[in-house]
Amino acid sequence: MKILIIEDDPGSAEFIRLAVQLGFPGVELYTAQSGGEGIDLFGQNNPDVVLVDLRLPDIHGFDVVKQIRSSSSVPIVILSVIGDEEAVSRGLDSGADAYMIKPLKQAELIGRIKALFRKTSSESTEQSLRFGMLRLNVEDRSLAYADKEVFLTDIETRIMKLLIERQGLLAGYEDLSREIWGSTNPKSPNALKVHIRHLREKLETDPDNPKLIQNQFGQGYYLVKPQQYLRP
Repeated sequence: MKILIIEDDPGSAEFIRLAVQLGFPGVELYTAQSGGEGIDLFGQNNPDVVLVDLRLPDIHGFDVVKQIRSSSSVPIVILSVIGDEEAVSRGLDSGADAYMIKPLKQAELIGRIKALFRKTSSESTEQSLRFGMLRLNVEDRSLAYADKEVFLTDIETRIMKLLIERQGLLAGYEDLSREIWGSTNPKSPNALKVHIRHLREKLETDPDNPKLIQNQFGQGYYLVKPQQYLRP
């Protein structure tokens, strides 16, 4: 297992490094003190998980996440002292799979990484799913249509997986919540909106007037077979 840590504060980086080594004996660790260095190390080493601080000296953490996400579906965890709702929503919008607020707890950090890695590993055995011209590969979290391909986050992949499996039928809020967060960690319908919005921005020509991912008010979401309204 390979983990990339992008953190400019030496004390925080050391805490994360020791926690990861404790939770994952034999792990290969790569540490960057700036966004640019982190992006370079990512390209050189193809890590299994990326941990990103937001306050970097050269590039904002959100932009680092976006750049990595544009070419990869690797699990990304944002680590930040900023914990307001707007920052968390923006972090998830940028493509992160999880957002953790500092000061970090060692057990929580290890548990979050294990959960993301476990989801990625379990999905690698599944076949690709199709709906019209859409083809979802759950192994690498890519969604292809026509001659285009976009990469999704872990949560976005889970949403699209259930919606495609329903083949145009409604997926209720409860079903989506269970698919994404598990039955022991239910979320409100509002928690889905950030991820649905990001999917629409990736896929639809006009995200404010969605045609692919439709909402049935008070009940859930469903897909309409894609045509010309997909993003070119």
